[in-house]
Amino acid sequence: LRLLSEAREKWDVSFRDQEAHLEQIRELCQAAVQQKWDVSCNQEIWLHQQLEQIPQQIWELRQAAVEKKISLLQCQGQAAYLLGNLAEARTAFEQALSLLGDQPSVDRATLLMALANVDAQAGWHGEQSAIEAGYTPYDRAYRECLAVEQWHTAVQARALAADWAYLQGQRSTFLRFLDEAIQLAEAHELTDLERKLRLRRLNFRLTSD
Repeated sequence: LRLLSEAREKWDVSFRDQEAHLEQIRELCQAAVQQKWDVSCNQEIWLHQQLEQIPQQIWELRQAAVEKKISLLQCQGQAAYLLGNLAEARTAFEQALSLLGDQPSVDRATLLMALANVDAQAGWHGEQSAIEAGYTPYDRAYRECLAVEQWHTAVQARALAADWAYLQGQRSTFLRFLDEAIQLAEAHELTDLERKLRLRRLNFRLTSD
């Protein structure tokens, strides 16, 4: 975890240095054009090209910096989760989510699943009325997966929600979520996953009835 934190800090410094370098070049080119330095025609063309290109290069650099930070935060969250540091894992996943914004995406779906796993293991602090109504830590991840058509992960999210409901003593909710997961797997031809879920439902009925 310490190495991941240090790597994130080093990447931040590296991106800031690269951006500062581009800004220096831009300022130099701008000064050359405004002060009409004695340059050749080709050099003047190059100066104008730089003034046009550098803003885009800075934007691309900032995007790359955000993407790298999200990736490192996700790795840090996963490492913390595996080590049982759930509070640190949640913080890392939430920071990564905040950088992604609210636009539905595959990356958001992945992070919401990771965050749901943390919450489920830590003991989800939903209101009792919400729990009784069938809400689970996996609901946000499930909706996000549906929005970006990540069917396999969506099925997994619903199946995990079913398991979580079962652990809360919500048998009817467990069966409803499991049926929804099976139907979704069937609709999108996820045959192996569908069979496993049907077998789980059969085993549950055989052992509980």
